Amino acid sequence: MNEKIDVLIPVYNGAKYIKRCIESLEAQTYDNINIIVLNDGSKDDSLNIVKDMEKQDDRIRLYSKENEKSVSIARNYLLTKIESKYFIFVDADDVVSPTYLECLMNAIKENDCKMACCEYTFFKAFLSKKNILKNKKIYDSSDAIGEFVLGGRGHFMLWNKLIETSLIKNISFNENINYGEDMFFILDVMHKNDIKVVSIKNKLYYYKYFNFKSISKGGLNKNKKMFLETLIKYEQEDRYFENTRIITTWIYLTATYFQFLAHFNKGQKEYKKYLKTIKKERIKAVREEFQRIVVVGRP
Repeated sequence: MNEKIDVLIPVYNGAKYIKRCIESLEAQTYDNINIIVLNDGSKDDSLNIVKDMEKQDDRIRLYSKENEKSVSIARNYLLTKIESKYFIFVDADDVVSPTYLECLMNAIKENDCKMACCEYTFFKAFLSKKNILKNKKIYDSSDAIGEFVLGGRGHFMLWNKLIETSLIKNISFNENINYGEDMFFILDVMHKNDIKVVSIKNKLYYYKYFNFKSISKGGLNKNKKMFLETLIKYEQEDRYFENTRIITTWIYLTATYFQFLAHFNKGQKEYKKYLKTIKKERIKAVREEFQRIVVVGRP
């Protein structure tokens, strides 16, 4: 059965990119879709662009609200508009392969899974346009937590995952977080559901917008600190049970990454000291986790 997919797109001041994004979805080989766009208070021409496209394609559904300076609020709004058995998020400034949805749906159906994820690329020329699934691997949801965080398959990005809607009952985005909020959403989906997850190596998503200056600006800003503190809180609560050591390792890696960004900002002495302390407190667990991965291997 050709199940319908709801594609969710929050857009804020995306006039430069949104048309190409939607066109890449209109060109899907899997066409039983709704393209649900939220204009999140854009001040540019985003709203008019999508309005014009909506008139030409009845699969497009446009909503609009005032901007509340939170991508998590925008994403939660879109979750309330889901009508189909499956959904997936796409960022307004990205484009996807014509076989993006076909491959992900085939991976779910062929392997009796409820979530599928694909690879992505920073170079549009590397997008895979074939519908033959590459190097499939299947994990139970607990193993997927560790594999995605430290193993590199699938990662914790939101936009490379096709998800069965039944999995998100009572799950939403943390509206206090605007950095890494997608990671916590996916973690909760996998932790609260005993499911199988399929990962394919097809590069189907073109993540073309990477603004290093924007990421590094401000050092330990409010959003980055909230992300790190939330990870630490979940570690202390033993929120993910058998995966707690993996979360501890992720805290260490995040602190290391933030240290790197701190080199681009002056007056960050207290920040660097704070991150150094976090890493020192967790180095033993990190070494043990990496030794388990390299020597013993994942269960």
